[in-house]
Amino acid sequence: MNHQSTGHGFSFATYVLWISLSINHLVFAEPEPSPAPVPVPALVAPVDMSDAKIEENITGLISPKREQRQQSAQWLEAWATKESAKAKQKFLFLLRDSSEPEIRERSMKLLRALSIVDYENTGEGYIGITMGIEAAVTLPGDDKPCYGVPVSMVTNGGPAELSGIKAGDMIVTFDGRKWRNQGEIMPLDANGGLRGEIRAKGAGKKVTLGIWRDNALISVDAVLGRRPANLDQFVGGGIVIRGGGVFLNGGAIQQFNQPDVTALIEEDKNSDAFFKEWLFNQMKSLPPKN
Repeated sequence: MNHQSTGHGFSFATYVLWISLSINHLVFAEPEPSPAPVPVPALVAPVDMSDAKIEENITGLISPKREQRQQSAQWLEAWATKESAKAKQKFLFLLRDSSEPEIRERSMKLLRALSIVDYENTGEGYIGITMGIEAAVTLPGDDKPCYGVPVSMVTNGGPAELSGIKAGDMIVTFDGRKWRNQGEIMPLDANGGLRGEIRAKGAGKKVTLGIWRDNALISVDAVLGRRPANLDQFVGGGIVIRGGGVFLNGGAIQQFNQPDVTALIEEDKNSDAFFKEWLFNQMKSLPPKN
């Protein structure tokens, strides 16, 4: 097996281990103690975002003056909010290639903030609804029925709500796909049927759903979010979903409500596990160091 070198004399696998350990120690050492914190101005988007100014502030991270280091770190944070794609690439290269520990550590912290911005565009797809029991419906122009699933709850602020899907709607198609046989759209396997289609499509992807509402078929476009990692505690493998937000999982009844979903998303978005996954994938995408 060919192990990619990072340019520091050790393999990519070893470097990934270093990343994993470093994430758990995001502490930035200060060479000299300070009797009082240095006032830092409010975060303001920089006017001059030239390459020269970027390099100037990266160099400022290793200034012997504490105030300069703080100002440079704040400038880079503000720049990252304006040019996130460019900043992400820059910080990834600095994390991999810089010989200065302070620059690598600061890059790690700034990348963590950028990973949260990227959250909705990575991982498995998620639409933010509670599904009821599948039912047969004959759509206009069809000579035989298909099966759909009713929406019994819509997560506040989730992809479904943002697209206009409402409780009481029935999803009957997904990107043109129809389910003709009973048990296909809602199989016991959480990776099959409509749930599997949503998960496999991926976060950040646009999908078109056929919605049966008030005895009429309408088309709704939605952009999928990221499926929270801990959502499986509510909708794990082998689950049977019932209407009203109550789930039967492994013989135990669980109540599923809006605060649960919101808390899971926030927990996942800010977790070390998500950041490690995101950072690993981003580092893999970098070209080899010359």
